[in-house]
Amino acid sequence: LTPLVGAASDYTTRRRRVGAASAWTLAVVTLAQTLVVVPPLWFLVALLQVPAIASYVVHQATILSYLPGLSRIDAHGAADDADTRYAVNASTVVYGFGANILGFAVIGAIAVIAGLGAVDVSAVAQATIGVAVCVIYALVWHEGFRGALPDVPALRYFPRDLRHRLRPAVAPTTTTTAAPTGVTTR
Repeated sequence: LTPLVGAASDYTTRRRRVGAASAWTLAVVTLAQTLVVVPPLWFLVALLQVPAIASYVVHQATILSYLPGLSRIDAHGAADDADTRYAVNASTVVYGFGANILGFAVIGAIAVIAGLGAVDVSAVAQATIGVAVCVIYALVWHEGFRGALPDVPALRYFPRDLRHRLRPAVAPTTTTTAAPTGVTTR
């Protein structure tokens, strides 16, 4: 799955669409799991994990494809600064970690104040994360808001003669005839 997403991100102009589709798939599945977080329906939660994990992998690959574009030194994309790229990546990891800690604190506070049991805390957690993800994805992927992930052109292009490069080289063959076994030739 990841090589296909990487190719779509790096070689086509569909990166933003792939990112948005995977983000909204993940958001909808997260909210759908809120409705089925009760012991008799846990099998449905397990089934919903399949599209959730697949859309998460696609989303992460798409997000990571933006790193070179976010760390360009000039407006033409002539150079990619490794230090800037690492700084951008590190800051997103730190913000993500901070968001996780904040989420645990908010959900923990709700659970303690309301006196919720484990299953109810799971439902509250899914709903809280689902709503937060919807807001974040709306800001990141909405067509009218391009501040978070700038729309840069494809970073790589297929060579015009790719068709010839992918074709295996066939060496010319020469045909020789061997004498049958037991027969001597002069």
